[in-house]
Amino acid sequence: KLDDDLTVLQISAPIAPGSSGGPIFNDHGEVIGVATAIMMGGQNLNFGVPITYVKELLRSPAPVNLVTFASATAEDEAEAPAPKRNVPVLPVQILDGCSPGSIAVLLKSIGDAIDVGSPLYNAGNFAACYHVYDGAAADLERKLRPACQRPAKALADGRKKAARADGASDQAWAMRDTFDGLLDVVRRWRGPVSRPPGKRETRHHN
Repeated sequence: KLDDDLTVLQISAPIAPGSSGGPIFNDHGEVIGVATAIMMGGQNLNFGVPITYVKELLRSPAPVNLVTFASATAEDEAEAPAPKRNVPVLPVQILDGCSPGSIAVLLKSIGDAIDVGSPLYNAGNFAACYHVYDGAAADLERKLRPACQRPAKALADGRKKAARADGASDQAWAMRDTFDGLLDVVRRWRGPVSRPPGKRETRHHN
C-alpha cells in the first residue's frame, strides 16, 4: 500500500518491456490486476494495479477524446534560462600580427563549436554545450599561439570567466559571449564576413 488512496500489487513474475497494460493472472486463471511498472535494477520487483480499480472504471466510464488526453499528458518543453549576456567589445588592434590563415581558423573553429554546442543547449543539456565550447576554445587558443597572441588571450580570459560562472547555462553563455566578441571584432576589422556554413542557431543563438 503506497498511501490511503493507492494500493499496488508487487509480483514476482517478470514484466517484459512493452507489456504494461497486460493482465496479471492468479493461479486459478483469474485476472487480479494490470501490469504497470518494474523497478530498474531491483531484484525482480514488478508492480501492477489491482483489478478493483479497473472494475470501478468500467462501472463509471469517463471517456476522453484523443486531443484532450494528449493535451493533459503532454510534457511542457523545458525553457532555457534567460541568458546573461556580456559580449566584450574588443579593439580591432588585437588582430594585428594575425595572418589571414589564423583568422580563417578562428572563424571556422568558432562556427564549428556553435554548430555542435547550440543543439545541445537547446535540448537542455547546458553542461555538454559548455564543455564543447570550452574544449573548442582551448584547442583554438593553442592553434593561434604564438603568432596571434591577443585573440588567444581573449579566449583564455573567456574560459576563466566562464569557469567562475554560476551554473552550466551561464557558463555556456559566457563562452558564447567570448566567441561573439571575437566574431564581432573580425567583422569590424575587415567588414562583413560570412559565418561558416552549418546549422542555424535557435533558442540559444539569436
